[in-house]
Amino acid sequence: MVGRKVLLLGDTSIDCFILHDAPKPPNKKNAERPDWQRHRQWRSWMLPGGVHMAQSFLDDLGIEADICGPTRISTGKKAVTRLASLATLRYVESKDGRIVKTDEPIGPRQNKVRIASLDGYQDIVTFAAAKGSAPNRGFGLLPEGIPKQFELDGKFDDLADYDAVIINDAGDQLRKECAALVKKALSRAAKRPEKPVIIKMHQPLLSGAVWKEMDKLRPANAVLILGAQDLREYGIELNHCLSWDAVVDDIDSAINGNPGIQSILDTGCQLVVQFDVEGAICIGSYKTGVRRTLIFDPTLHEGAVEQRNEGTLIGKMNCFLAHMTSALIAEKVSGHEQVANACLNALRGARSYAEKTMTLKMAGKSKDATAGELKGPKLERQPKKGNYRSIVLEPLLKESRCYDKRALIHQMTAELGIPQLAKRVVLEGKKILDRYPVGRFGDLIVVDRSEVEAYRAISRLISQYLDNAKDTKPLSIAVFGAPGSGKSFGVKQLVDKHEVPIREFNLSEAQQSDLPGYFHEIRDYNLAGETPLCFFDEFDSQGKSLVASFLAPMQDGKFRQGARVHPIGRGIFVFAGGTSRNYAEFYSPSKHDRDNDAGSSLTSGPSDEDLKIPDFSSRLRGYIDIGTLDAAGDLYPLRRAILLRTFIEELMPGIIGPDGEAAIADNLLHAFLTCEEYVHSARSIEQIVRMSSKGKWTVRFSVSDLPEPNQLRLHTDPKRFKQLTHMH
Repeated sequence: MVGRKVLLLGDTSIDCFILHDAPKPPNKKNAERPDWQRHRQWRSWMLPGGVHMAQSFLDDLGIEADICGPTRISTGKKAVTRLASLATLRYVESKDGRIVKTDEPIGPRQNKVRIASLDGYQDIVTFAAAKGSAPNRGFGLLPEGIPKQFELDGKFDDLADYDAVIINDAGDQLRKECAALVKKALSRAAKRPEKPVIIKMHQPLLSGAVWKEMDKLRPANAVLILGAQDLREYGIELNHCLSWDAVVDDIDSAINGNPGIQSILDTGCQLVVQFDVEGAICIGSYKTGVRRTLIFDPTLHEGAVEQRNEGTLIGKMNCFLAHMTSALIAEKVSGHEQVANACLNALRGARSYAEKTMTLKMAGKSKDATAGELKGPKLERQPKKGNYRSIVLEPLLKESRCYDKRALIHQMTAELGIPQLAKRVVLEGKKILDRYPVGRFGDLIVVDRSEVEAYRAISRLISQYLDNAKDTKPLSIAVFGAPGSGKSFGVKQLVDKHEVPIREFNLSEAQQSDLPGYFHEIRDYNLAGETPLCFFDEFDSQGKSLVASFLAPMQDGKFRQGARVHPIGRGIFVFAGGTSRNYAEFYSPSKHDRDNDAGSSLTSGPSDEDLKIPDFSSRLRGYIDIGTLDAAGDLYPLRRAILLRTFIEELMPGIIGPDGEAAIADNLLHAFLTCEEYVHSARSIEQIVRMSSKGKWTVRFSVSDLPEPNQLRLHTDPKRFKQLTHMH
């Protein structure tokens, strides 16, 4: 649109950047260079931050912004005290759809950089500088391009010339020194309900002039944007990176029980909580109850975009603010539906921005790109749509605060149904699941919420452990499930991106005397500078008799061989259950207490306490229970469908057409998805497909391709399976 204009209030700041360069190798031309040039070099830049960054982003979207706010003048006429952030940059490049680090500049004319570390804030005194002063070797000069002062000083009497009012409250001088300015802007905005008021607030939340006036005036056209991390620091419990179901549950708990959230909703504003660039939830309170709309990418979790790319960028929330402003101006109203739609647009823009890089451009005739100009990425007016989904959640009714507690996947498939979705997965491929909140870990897809959260928690533990070289003791986790359920496969997917060596030890036939040899192998990996993943399969076999032998390695990182004690070093210890199908079967404190109360005469064999099971469990940092494929619950058809499609792609690729559609008989598909039991879990589905395959000549999978009943009996009830094919 042309001619859009906003009034923008906010705190000013400067973003300072440092880039380190390796010393140039010696040659004939620089043999006589001074000593300081033989060491690492560093260069610095300053760019407008805070409210001026927001102004720049709005300008990218075709919106003119008049700025007003605090000016921090020092004693000298040309000296201004400004808040400055400091960040260290590093060279990066784009590779295979991701941003990866590189140690050297890519080319002589233009290079890409991103932030390697955010190094803090400080008030600095800056002075006006001559043209061409950027880059500089210190932060005393104010380079050209940094705004010297605000364009306005509160000299506006009406909002007739503006399409919206934006307040960028960073928790600094605006809320402390500009109460009259904030009051003036909000009081005038309250009289113009057709003009949206967009407020972005940081810590400390719900304090200062902005919140005071907002709580007093209660403008119905206001939208308050808060970051999820700021809410966590405020004291609200919000799970991080577990699942979108957990996000909704935690937000609902805060709505029901947190006075701060209730105070926000009582103002009548629309509250937007941003979960980085992966999702947001829009909340509004009405007479009948609280409305919530979740906008999210089901394939990602909070922080996933940043985790998959090297480094980060400053300004993702400012980018979100700019795109939301653009969308709300176009909507002309700020009701719940319009704000939710604006959130969708804002997330798309913020995601696009988060996947970009800063640019170092060569200055003049210089061939040294690092001597040139540093520029941040521009915003796209039409960002890619991405994979975002919007789901209107059932209102929280004021009378009872009750709501639909079904998992998100059930709410999103209310019309289609889980059984029908399962059929589409087999027929059309697993890509269709990108529309739904399931967990993806490499090639593993998990649909049950408890499993998704367990895998994600363990994945986070592993990443943190591998990033922390100071943790010299093993990381110990456990995984349980039926034989053939994919325990080994699932854990391997968690470490696939880390490229760690994997060593498997089957303890079902191991003796006590074998363990020191295993530990020496783990130690050898450490001596080679590697951290291995050590998969101890069926660790609970032989009556759990070997469990106690792992206590010292788990706790102290040491093991005993004869009279000698050896360090074992780092490692990811994965204990896979063989006789226990879940953690509760392996060890349940309540069951342990009941057995003790009943007396040892009622138990046979050593107790859990004798076997040191409580001590072993206390050394675990987490565990995963892998769900069954049996016909229990309502998600089992989907779990089976994912496996069936996987095995068809691997063993019967000939039945998949150019369009990705699998040629499988409908009655056979019905039997696969609804039969009561698979004897060996996922392994049984694999073997049935394998025995049915006629190699590359198989172009359609039908009932006549199934193996003989005696073969089928190894994996399921052949009579019942055949009956199911006749019932559909």
